Amino acid sequence: MYWELTKDKIKEIELFKERIERLRKVTMAFCVSRSLWCLDLTPALKTRGLRGEKLYHPVDIHWNEAGNTVAAQEIYKFLVEKDLIE
Repeated sequence: MYWELTKDKIKEIELFKERIERLRKVTMAFCVSRSLWCLDLTPALKTRGLRGEKLYHPVDIHWNEAGNTVAAQEIYKFLVEKDLIE
């Protein structure tokens, strides 16, 4: 989520970013092809991360409390939009 903030530090960032984006698109296309409801948290996490919010542990790939909060908010919105909860 912080790739945009680390471009100057990682020379191969564009190649890595392209691979991640391709994986994300393939996954979402698979969901559509199987009529599965899939929620992509990437846009929400990326937007908040680019604003400077720290969503991950400093030496870990897992979400911290703030990251879990963002994920929970997005999941809640998704479930409401699908009329699965009120």
